[in-house]
Amino acid sequence: MRTRAKQELFVGLQYLLIGIVAEIAVLRWFRRNEFDLATHVATWCLIVIALGLVRLIIIVLASQLRRDHWQSISRRNWI
Repeated sequence: MRTRAKQELFVGLQYLLIGIVAEIAVLRWFRRNEFDLATHVATWCLIVIALGLVRLIIIVLASQLRRDHWQSISRRNWI
């Protein structure tokens, strides 16, 4: 399988996992408290957006702290 296809598969699985986690959280919350459908959907969207932002922050931090990234900077400074 090509590298790009693997990356797309992993991204899709990550978003699927985010959706499943949000749905479980919303179902647990709404089992105890009865709200209308709009509140249910709004809560789900807020959870998904928050988890998506956490995912993006982790990706940015991981790309900035990659080992080969720092090695390439130090090599350029010493040459």
